[in-house]
Amino acid sequence: MIHKIKDSALKVRVRYYGNNMVLHFKCESKLLMNILIKPILLSTLLVTSGWMLSGCSSSLDPNTFTVELSVEDTSNWYAQNQTATVLTIRSNSPDPIEAKNVSINNSQCSYEGYRRKIQYPQFFKMGQVLKLQLTGCGYSNVVQVDVETDKGNASYSFQ
Repeated sequence: MIHKIKDSALKVRVRYYGNNMVLHFKCESKLLMNILIKPILLSTLLVTSGWMLSGCSSSLDPNTFTVELSVEDTSNWYAQNQTATVLTIRSNSPDPIEAKNVSINNSQCSYEGYRRKIQYPQFFKMGQVLKLQLTGCGYSNVVQVDVETDKGNASYSFQ
């Protein structure tokens, strides 16, 4: 499909190739070209290159994991009234998946395994859980959790 828009100084032709749209400009006025067309073409080029760069990252479907934040009671007979902020990561994937690293707030919040030592990689099957006890920040400080796996990365936000 071709659309032609004619003006005394500017001719625009639009072509569709499947889902892609291609614009062809022909400018007969240098003043119009310098004032209008060059900035439009430059901004279009920058936006398109931004889409291409963002498409290059290997992202993982965020539904692969469920990430929850909670405060759990860790009191016992000798240490009364203690709590721990716990981040729970549960696999929803029917395929086995390997977690290589978990980063909280761009690695500015430290953690340890909850009630066990933690080493990476962690191997998940559907329904399996990894619990992390936060040591470097509290419940209200967690903004972002990034999970790096062998199949890509997923990011989760908290407010």
